Amino acid sequence: MNKSLGIASQGISKQTQKILVFIVKSDNHSFRQGDFFVIGNEKMEEEALFIQDYLEENNHIHVENSRFLTIKHNHDTNSLLLYIQPITGKLQDYFDLYQQLVAQGQSILFISKWAENKTKDEYLFITEEGKRFGSWAGDIPFEIKHIPFRANPFEKVIGAKQYEEEQIFYYLFWPNPRLFLIGANRFTQAISQYAADIGFKPILVDEREAICTKSRFPACIQFINEEIAESIKRIQFRSYDFVLFTAEVIRQNSIASYRLERPYYVGLPAKKGKLRQLLGTRSIPKNINPLEFPNELSKNEVAVMIVADMIRAMKHIK
Repeated sequence: MNKSLGIASQGISKQTQKILVFIVKSDNHSFRQGDFFVIGNEKMEEEALFIQDYLEENNHIHVENSRFLTIKHNHDTNSLLLYIQPITGKLQDYFDLYQQLVAQGQSILFISKWAENKTKDEYLFITEEGKRFGSWAGDIPFEIKHIPFRANPFEKVIGAKQYEEEQIFYYLFWPNPRLFLIGANRFTQAISQYAADIGFKPILVDEREAICTKSRFPACIQFINEEIAESIKRIQFRSYDFVLFTAEVIRQNSIASYRLERPYYVGLPAKKGKLRQLLGTRSIPKNINPLEFPNELSKNEVAVMIVADMIRAMKHIK
């Protein structure tokens, strides 16, 4: 973060409710459009502390209704357009439910009404399965409720649309992706740690129970200790999942027999020509990513490059 934006935090009072803060637009390199923070948490990043201090200094920390706010720091030309949503009353229960569903791997669309003369918040959470929970009166415009169907996985989707005297703010929450590491070795050991640090949920798949331990792989949230071919058949991959194979697994198993069209990203350590041969196809599917690295790289250097490639795919960077 740009240190010139830092302000000494005064701390949030115990009486203050939590507030959802969305970055709708940003001219400041320290903040990214589409990011969101929960103000009022015990542990907050520097960006969230800066926004909290601004809200406190400008008497927005005890707001009862959602609203748009523009931040300009010390008359700086850079500005932030925020949408703030106080988490009060029943919304706290709905927010807890949203967190549970996202943790289970679902994307969630959040919408909120805003108007100058409104006295009561209206908001709604819509799951990718179409289930709804919240406080909302009236119909939902067609183009709003179909936002999830038009979005690419992990795409930043945020904005507002005007309807007569009110605006509808929308934001699409994505789950932290699961990362299936197929095969335990020193590379997947390093990858699991780096990936976990940026929000992935590593799951190790290897039949060798003596190797697949929490002491060896502390960042992994789950261990699947079955024969690899059988495990891959049993796993119900989601469209937000990432999968990485070790070179040893590729050599010992028939990759062409695995159904890998569902995961968002599949990384295979092989050159493109070899990969086509392994897959038994002339073209490589869009979600399959060949991974090539010089032999002189250390395990940590290889892990960094692989995680960087996953970030590239996740952020839609070509």
